[in-house]
Amino acid sequence: RKTKVFLVNGECLETTEKLNILQEQLDPEGFVRCHNSYIVHLKYVKELERTLVTMENGSILNVSKLYGQEMRRRFIAWENRKF
Repeated sequence: RKTKVFLVNGECLETTEKLNILQEQLDPEGFVRCHNSYIVHLKYVKELERTLVTMENGSILNVSKLYGQEMRRRFIAWENRKF
C-alpha cells in the first residue's frame, strides 16, 4: 500500500506510512480527516457540502458519515476564525 500526499504546488509524494500515522504528525488546527482515505487542510477547502468537499484546486473528495460531523464542525470553526 502507498499513501499519496498532494502538495499545493501540484507535486505528489508517495509513502508507505499509514494515514493514521501521518495524521498524528500534522497540525491538528489545520488538518482534518474527512474520509477514511483523505485528510485535508482546511485552508484549501473551497466548499463543503453534506457528502462532498471541494478543494481550491478543483478536486472533489467524498466526506464519509464517520468523519462528516467533525469535518463540518471544524470547517465552520476555521471559517469563523478568518473574520
